[in-house]
Formats: sequence, structure tokens, C-alpha cells
Amino acid sequence: MTSAVKIFKRHRAASALVLAASFRAVTLAFPLEPGVYLVVNGGSDIHTNAHLMTLDASIPRFGAWRGQSYGVNIVKLDAFGLWTRGVQVRA
Repeated sequence: MTSAVKIFKRHRAASALVLAASFRAVTLAFPLEPGVYLVVNGGSDIHTNAHLMTLDASIPRFGAWRGQSYGVNIVKLDAFGLWTRGVQVRA
């Protein structure tokens, strides 16, 4: 198990205790227009969310990006299940 995963698991356990004691759940509406979406990076596992790597304090260069540690990337899919036109992604 990598150090980033260990740090994340400890942080998640501590955060869950604080959140459970401090906040009530609310229902939120989906903020995007109707359609089919794919979560490209997201979730609570390092294998499905590359943003979690920034929690590893032993890697100094991640410090500047720590604010995105719990980020989620969502893309809208077209009728063919694609999120880009053509073979190569363009900005």
C-alpha cells in the first residue's frame, strides 16, 4: 500500500467522524444540463481518482495542488458514448 493511500485512509476516517458530528445531509440537484455523463477521475480510491495522490505530504511538489485532492472530473458523453470529436482530444 502506497503512503498516499495510507494517508488518505487515515484522513477519510477522521473526516467521517467530524462530518457525522457536525453536519446534516442535504439533497442537492444535479448542477449540469440533462445528458449522459462519465466521471473520469473521482471517488475515494487512488485507483479511480488520481487527485488523491496530492494528499501525499512526502512529495513536496504535490503541495501546490493539494486543494484538488478531492476533485472530480466529469465529461458529457454524446450519442455515441464519446466525449470528444475525432480520435484526438483537443482543447
